[in-house]
Amino acid sequence: QVQQMAKKYRVYVSKADETEDGDYLVDHSIVIYFHDDTGDLSDCFTQSMRPSDVVEKIVERMTFVPTY
Repeated sequence: QVQQMAKKYRVYVSKADETEDGDYLVDHSIVIYFHDDTGDLSDCFTQSMRPSDVVEKIVERMTFVPTY
C-alpha cells in the first residue's frame, strides 16, 4: 500500500542501511497535499515554496466558487 501511494503521489522515499542496533533513517520528499471537499487533489506545496505563496494558494482554493 505504501509503495502504491508513493507512486501515485510521486513521493520519493528511500530507506538507508540499518545500524547495528536496528535503527535506520528514511530519506523522503516533503510535500503537503491539499484536497478539495470531495477528496480530489487540489494542489500541493513543497518546502521550497514561500509561506506567502502557500497561504495565497490555500485562500484561493478555499474561496473558489464554481460557475455551473
